Amino acid sequence: MSSWLLLILAFSLAPSVSSGQSAPAVQDWKTHLNRGIEFLRAQKFQPAKEEFLLATAQRRDNPAAFVYLGLASLQLDQLADAEAAFRQALILDPGSAQAHYNLGLTYSRQNRVPEAIRALEKAVTLAPQQQTALYNLGVLLLDQKRPEEAVRYLERARQAGTETAELAVNLIRAHLDLGKIEDALKQAQSSSSRFRDAPEVCLAIGRVLLAHDLPEPARTFLEKASRQLPGEPAILLPLADTNIQLGDATRALEALNSISGSAAASPEYHRLVAQAYLLSGQKEKAFDELGKAIELNPQNPASYVALARFHQKHGEQGKAVAVLEKAAKLDPNFPEIPYSIAISYFIADEYDQAASFLDNAIRLDPNFDRAIFLLGIIKAAQGRGREAELLLKKSLELKPQNPHYHCLYGMTLLALNRVPEAIESFRRTVLLAPSYGLGHYQLGRALARQGRYSEARGPLERAIEARPDLPEAYYQVGRVYVRLGEKDRAEKAFAAFEKFRAGQLSEQQEMSRAGQELVKPK
Repeated sequence: MSSWLLLILAFSLAPSVSSGQSAPAVQDWKTHLNRGIEFLRAQKFQPAKEEFLLATAQRRDNPAAFVYLGLASLQLDQLADAEAAFRQALILDPGSAQAHYNLGLTYSRQNRVPEAIRALEKAVTLAPQQQTALYNLGVLLLDQKRPEEAVRYLERARQAGTETAELAVNLIRAHLDLGKIEDALKQAQSSSSRFRDAPEVCLAIGRVLLAHDLPEPARTFLEKASRQLPGEPAILLPLADTNIQLGDATRALEALNSISGSAAASPEYHRLVAQAYLLSGQKEKAFDELGKAIELNPQNPASYVALARFHQKHGEQGKAVAVLEKAAKLDPNFPEIPYSIAISYFIADEYDQAASFLDNAIRLDPNFDRAIFLLGIIKAAQGRGREAELLLKKSLELKPQNPHYHCLYGMTLLALNRVPEAIESFRRTVLLAPSYGLGHYQLGRALARQGRYSEARGPLERAIEARPDLPEAYYQVGRVYVRLGEKDRAEKAFAAFEKFRAGQLSEQQEMSRAGQELVKPK
């Protein structure tokens, strides 16, 4: 998710400079400075800059004048001029918190992130209670995947002044990036109550939760936003997306149908309608909607990716790859395209080809967690456990709240015979997703491997309740019943297992199947 925009403001605009009984030359530069400040307040940035240039030309030793010149240049997106002005201000006054702060914003706009962070750190050292500096430094660190540092500055920003909606939402992001879901949800609930008459806050919270793979709480906040502002496509589109992720095609279509008129010109609307139809098994309608999305914007590769997902769901991997190759010509730097091609090869059990495309996706986006995760699954399926462990661990670092990542990481640890670590990973899985059958099965299986049969029984029974189509769960719970002396239950469990006519899968086969279940379009 993109950050809220950094605030391009000085800490405060200083009052106009009093002219008093100054000499004419001094009076003149102060006049230019005061005019520039008035223009800046009126957001007339070009005449403001011209006045500040005149002021600094006549008075080269005044740091405040150069700060103002930098501000006007920054607002005009003249970044080189802004940088030069702020640097000159710091030559004249190295302790100017305003100059360090605005130089940091300039560096950020130039994508010179390490320099931006250093400048903002200097600003908050000089002005420890300045909320905007603390906030912007926290957001910048958050964008750099440094949530532990970010949360400290964001908390300081909250203590330094009034809590804004932007600050609250970025605190939620920081907690989620740290894997502290309870803290994030607590902050989300508090913020939605604090800003209860602001549907844009619930919308932002819902989007953040959705981006962090938490569709259930995301739906709660998006529905609240929709009640506050009915019929708004900006709310109902992500709400429909959330329902699709939760497998609820009926509610997704209900949200989309309510904006069928106002959103009909949006390719995203038709892509979501197609996904909802696909989820409900209406193949022809889904195909028609994807055609409309492409017709509205034939240069948008996202619509072709959605069409490829359609073909993947129906086992048409060749067609999917052909569509994705067309998308790649439109945007060769869109990492979702090689990732999606990899899915087709992975579903077809062509692991080497899939791995090659995943390498390309990760090259385009080194923090592409889904691509890293899938590559880890492939390495595990190939019996390359150590490589798989490192990749799956990295995907978890990027998305620590994803239960699927914890589960398959645990499966990799189990295959490496690191049972206690695997158990902890499976416990985290079912804590994050209490109805995730595979997580309960793997937890029970790992406990049984340690001979903890009484403890294993509950997770395995919950696995069958959640996933009655999981053959191995019946086999494992049958073994547990035998160990616990429950012969009748064991016989029933083994009989259920035999009905599936399934053999025992190897560790690598289990990883491959679990991975395909996750990545294959629903």
